Amino acid sequence: MIFSSKVLCQYRLSAYNLLIHASLLCFIQAHAEDVPSFGVLLRQGLSQAPILLEQSANIRAATANIQQAKAYLNPSISGLSENLNTRADYIQHTVLLTQPFEIGGKRAARIQARSKDLLVAETRDQEIQVLYAAELATAYAMTEAMHERMKVAENDISRANDDTNAAKTLVESGREAEFTCLSSAGKSFSSRSFISSC
Repeated sequence: MIFSSKVLCQYRLSAYNLLIHASLLCFIQAHAEDVPSFGVLLRQGLSQAPILLEQSANIRAATANIQQAKAYLNPSISGLSENLNTRADYIQHTVLLTQPFEIGGKRAARIQARSKDLLVAETRDQEIQVLYAAELATAYAMTEAMHERMKVAENDISRANDDTNAAKTLVESGREAEFTCLSSAGKSFSSRSFISSC
């Protein structure tokens, strides 16, 4: 199965997205108070992400290809020795020097083609940077939301523990009947408010 480079890029970005989610979640859990800002993470990601490093290597290769296209073709030299007669003392040596000349704009067309390759590589790099930044923003927002959910869950657990301790205290002090009465009054009040809201 053959994939285009854009499809492969999307698959790589999806894989990097999962990696970003996992690393950010682990990072926030490990250093809940030392979470860097999105700008800091984006700068670090743009300088260290493997897919962006690959794109910068592609840009450098395209730039080198332009320099190679600007160079004139190298001359070639070849030698040939042959015996044209049956006598061993009559050997002919031929040395051939070849210098190709490009006529009709071949060199200019080659340079222009390599310049277009560089433009494509730079455009692809910008596209991947935007996609990477979008994926990082999504992952950062989801991680922050999870962090806030964890805070809410911790508060809920703290309140539930307080309620449990209060109930234990009431039971231990012999006010179990009062606690049961208050609990049923609370349930009936919530039921009445539900009915009235309907």
